[in-house]
Amino acid sequence: MEEQMRKAGFRMSFLMALTMSLCLSLVNNLVSAGFHLPLLLITFVTSFVVSLLIGILVPMPHISRSITEKCGPGIVSHLLNAFVSDLIYTPVMTLLMVAVVRISIGIISGGREHLPPLLFMFLRSMALSFAVAYVVILVVTPIFRRLAFGKNG
Repeated sequence: MEEQMRKAGFRMSFLMALTMSLCLSLVNNLVSAGFHLPLLLITFVTSFVVSLLIGILVPMPHISRSITEKCGPGIVSHLLNAFVSDLIYTPVMTLLMVAVVRISIGIISGGREHLPPLLFMFLRSMALSFAVAYVVILVVTPIFRRLAFGKNG
């Protein structure tokens, strides 16, 4: 039983990492300077790996269970779980994606491209990423939970 739960937890982490990385990479790519496929692919792969590691290392099922025990099952618990998950994943993924884009553009342009300071780029991207990630987490978590853990997820 414990082995099944571990596998289901990994499936859940994988699905969330895939979805969050794709959504945040796509949104930030479109908003930054227009669509650039190489930057999209670079940020997607990088954020996917980091997001998967976070999903494996951070005991989200335990955190979620604790929130649900304190708030009771229902919408408040679901909203709070999504917020906590967003707080854990989004800042790390966003900072990483902004840094990768900054480095990549510097390499591609040979240092000729003038970019705003990293902090400004991060804060601007973080505001958008946090909002987008929260909505995505709210929508996909119940679906992925059922897929990963079965009907009674």
